[in-house]
Amino acid sequence: MQAPKAAVVTSNYPVYNADMLESQSSNDILFDVDTPLGFRVRTTVGYWKSIATIKHPVVRSRQVDIQETLRHPDEVRLSRSDDRVYLF
Repeated sequence: MQAPKAAVVTSNYPVYNADMLESQSSNDILFDVDTPLGFRVRTTVGYWKSIATIKHPVVRSRQVDIQETLRHPDEVRLSRSDDRVYLF
């Protein structure tokens, strides 16, 4: 199965707290990470706001942990409901 064209983090992007995110454009890149599967995960400020407020509020302050998990996952699984989605 071919990996999707998408994710791992580079140090070129700062880590934003909630107040700093408010001043950023929704289209600004929040992080861009290379995964060991050979694809990149890029997340915009707008998408992160959606993840951190609607989908998974518990991760709101965990940007660095998420980036590290994408770079160095303990386990990666293919989603049962969508074969284009990897779970790290």
